[in-house]
Amino acid sequence: MLFVPEMYEVKAQREMLLFVNRNIIHNAVKHAPEKGQLAITATLRDADHQITVCIADNGGGIPADVLPYLFQKDKPAGQQASESRGSGLALIICHEMVSTMDGDLWAANNDDAGASFYYSLPLALVDGHDADLPASATDGSVTQP
Repeated sequence: MLFVPEMYEVKAQREMLLFVNRNIIHNAVKHAPEKGQLAITATLRDADHQITVCIADNGGGIPADVLPYLFQKDKPAGQQASESRGSGLALIICHEMVSTMDGDLWAANNDDAGASFYYSLPLALVDGHDADLPASATDGSVTQP
């Protein structure tokens, strides 16, 4: 288990980040099978000083014809809301929020089952610290205490 080094803080707006996490986790739980699994991981990318969070489930995944349009307002005919999928409006809002925080949000189907949602956000150097990430902070999962 690794921790985000104290010399860095995630550049994010608290309320936006809470909304994004709540929505993606809610969707993962909603689409996972009964007694399914949900994994949340975070990794530091030292090359561009970013943290990437992954929320993965083992549900049915995202239909291949829906995945390319998941975060778009204007979807092609046939990609509109369905009773089981919903409108996707919250995911569009999540994408806009992460973009506003200078980050990126994307999704992919897992090889075995389910889907993973990823978002990356920049790290800011706290005053008084060197600009390099320590090597130990870049080789695995990251958790906040």
